[in-house]
Amino acid sequence: CLIIAKNSGIKLPYVKYLKNANFYNPHGIGIAYWKNKSNEVVIKKDFTNINPFLKWFKKNITKSDACVIHFRFATSGLIDNGNRHPFPLTRSGEIIRRENFKCKMAVAHNGVVSQYSSYKVSNDKKRFSDTQLFIMDILQDPLIKENLKNKTIKKLLENFVCGDKLAFLDAGGHIIKFGDFER
Repeated sequence: CLIIAKNSGIKLPYVKYLKNANFYNPHGIGIAYWKNKSNEVVIKKDFTNINPFLKWFKKNITKSDACVIHFRFATSGLIDNGNRHPFPLTRSGEIIRRENFKCKMAVAHNGVVSQYSSYKVSNDKKRFSDTQLFIMDILQDPLIKENLKNKTIKKLLENFVCGDKLAFLDAGGHIIKFGDFER
């Protein structure tokens, strides 16, 4: 997987980078975005390939918006729109799989949360990815999601995801990143 996290006020990523990201991560594209002066995050992950995404992106996202774009390379769970990132922070399996959703906070993950990998979960949970199970079990808890900037919470999450990357986008347009992101 590959995550692009664009803060408000930063120019849009180059098309060639988006195309390259899609080429190497072919299992779907999703975006969580915050429009300047909005009080919500919108998740959209119904793009079948790079061309509809690019057309939509150029028309709808501006320099003043913040966004988290995720290009999926499936490691667990179904390869479908419902398992594309980003996800809302929720306990609901129905909500977490929605293709279009408005929420207060979204997250994208790059890596494998081994504690939730498909060989360790019951058959009724196999349709969910490791990331979705991690969100529904841990990240959606108010103690966690409302304290992502807390030094102790950051340390616990970073240790739990073992070098993976997480990018959160909140309803104020702030991006909180865990892991080693390139500039």
